[in-house]
Amino acid sequence: MATRELQRANSAHPEFIYMPWTSPNRTTMDKRKTLYSDVVIIGAGLSGINMACQLQRQLHVSDYVIYDRAQEMGGAPQTEWEGARWVEASSRWQVYLCDLTTGEGFLHEAKVLVSAVGGYTNPKLPVLPGLERFEGPVVHTAQWEKEYDLRGLNVAVVGNGCSGSQLVPAVIDQVHSLTQFIRASVPFQRAYLSDSDTVTQNYITENAPEKYWPLLIPSYDLGCRRRILDNNYVRTLRNPRMKLTKDTIAQVGPKSVMAESGREYPVDFIILATGFEFTQWKADAVIGRQGKSLKQHWDDQGGIGAYKSVAMNEFPNMFYLLGPNSGSGHTSVLFAIEW
Repeated sequence: MATRELQRANSAHPEFIYMPWTSPNRTTMDKRKTLYSDVVIIGAGLSGINMACQLQRQLHVSDYVIYDRAQEMGGAPQTEWEGARWVEASSRWQVYLCDLTTGEGFLHEAKVLVSAVGGYTNPKLPVLPGLERFEGPVVHTAQWEKEYDLRGLNVAVVGNGCSGSQLVPAVIDQVHSLTQFIRASVPFQRAYLSDSDTVTQNYITENAPEKYWPLLIPSYDLGCRRRILDNNYVRTLRNPRMKLTKDTIAQVGPKSVMAESGREYPVDFIILATGFEFTQWKADAVIGRQGKSLKQHWDDQGGIGAYKSVAMNEFPNMFYLLGPNSGSGHTSVLFAIEW
């Protein structure tokens, strides 16, 4: 969602804007609090944990620290990294961090900096005109809480990727109605049994209502978009409470959604199943040799890239896990992490 839209919607929908890892307004930068470790790892997910294991197993390095913005983890939780700068004189990275519980900024110096922030952490938020006027909850799937009660409500779901296809079967029996707004078709399969386009087409025609076939059957070759292993989503489309549409949302009202076709849909609860922003490398805030930012480096190179998706010249001793061009889109990210 655009910054202006976020600002307008903020007061009306704090549940939409709030993330548990959101940085508070910076209060101070404690220059006295400068820490040191041989290695700083940003992110305590699968990449960060695996990195720490390999440091100990293969390199016998134990002087490292892992920072993560989440609350429940070992190491240093609820700490957001804000950027880093290479200091040539000391051959160290200065990593700028913020304690999310206090808003206090501090520095941590290290010989080696590893970015293990993951590929699916920052929600992708669409622009929904008029969102600030909506009177019901607006929630991204990344913020989903078990306490949400959808019983008897008219629900709008935006998106039909992996998140949307898992969400819809899970909530359809609770709602009064569910309207799913989609932008494009995706290839659904029961399992990775074949790479044939006909497998997807046959699966949809055998399980989905005929009226939805044009919305579901891809018009492109298999492999152009990520395949989705179906968990009863396609059959859920037969439920009379369910409506699937490519009618684009034009305006959000207090208790409804107006589509570009002119049709108005009554809505009590909006769920955004719009995925995640994959590029989150803080390109403007990572400064390498000669004061050049990562963004400037990539601009000079003609595009985003890294040697084997891990390292870049002019940024010594800095390494990315799930870096540029590391994801295949069709297999587990674990392969890219461990490779």
